Amino acid sequence: MEFNFTPPTVREWRDYLSRTTKATWMQTIAYASAARKVDQRSTRFARIVKNNEVIGIVAIQELKVAFIHFVSIYRGPLWFDGQNTEENIKEFISLFNQTFPKRLFRRIRWMPEWSLDETNSVDFIEKSGLQRANETFETLWVDIRPSLEDLRKKLDQKWRNALNKSERSPLQITVDTRGKFLNLFLKEYDIYKAQKKFVGPTGRFFKAEIETALQYGDAIILWARLNNVPVAGIIVMKHGKSASYRVGWNSHEGRDHNAHYCLLWKAIEVLKADHIEHFDLGGILPDEKDGLTRFKLGLSGTRFKTEVLK
Repeated sequence: MEFNFTPPTVREWRDYLSRTTKATWMQTIAYASAARKVDQRSTRFARIVKNNEVIGIVAIQELKVAFIHFVSIYRGPLWFDGQNTEENIKEFISLFNQTFPKRLFRRIRWMPEWSLDETNSVDFIEKSGLQRANETFETLWVDIRPSLEDLRKKLDQKWRNALNKSERSPLQITVDTRGKFLNLFLKEYDIYKAQKKFVGPTGRFFKAEIETALQYGDAIILWARLNNVPVAGIIVMKHGKSASYRVGWNSHEGRDHNAHYCLLWKAIEVLKADHIEHFDLGGILPDEKDGLTRFKLGLSGTRFKTEVLK
């Protein structure tokens, strides 16, 4: 196994993402662009080659601060169909360690895109020279290939009831793929973030990421309005045959009318029309009893949990 670090074109990388079953937004060109512009992190896009065949891809980010060299992989590598095997994972770890050997001033941070519940991959981590950072990440994937009728039947009953109420409300749902009012959206997001006091990327980071994605038709902004006044919104990103819920904001009026239920269901309709197969709902907090985690669980997705290595 070897890395081919020849810089891919945008089209090539997007095609590679389409060859993976569940691509992730942190392995996209849009995310890399934001990381470079906002965080000064550079990205090396690598093809994973075995027996002269490309079997997967990985975006590796680097940052040098004085004498310290930070090397990070977020939610990667991504394997093509049939290549996500324990043998290939072991070879990848070995190759990564050879390419970026541990040194005094090198800091490794890797959030692998394999589940803690898959195979016994966790068992050989310690043998690979990597260590667990005691930090986990959990999300929910929804398979949106079934019909809308079948997807609706799978919803939690309370979630479905809230959706029905939202659909009967005077909310107006609009879909924007050009980002005409992106600045307004991010302004509302920053206000919402400050009110809720949660940790997350800044509006500046999202702006850089979404502006890049919009160039390739990979970002969708959904608005909920009352009397033409925005009361809630979400942004969904597409990558290959997958998509991710990236960011959202809400208001008192939006909550009163269950705006996010309608917005997320509309997003699923739009994604299905674009032939997207899997929808990543974004991070959840397993110990959170209410709030966003409970909301996402209502879509009856499949849990995915991984951990950070160093």
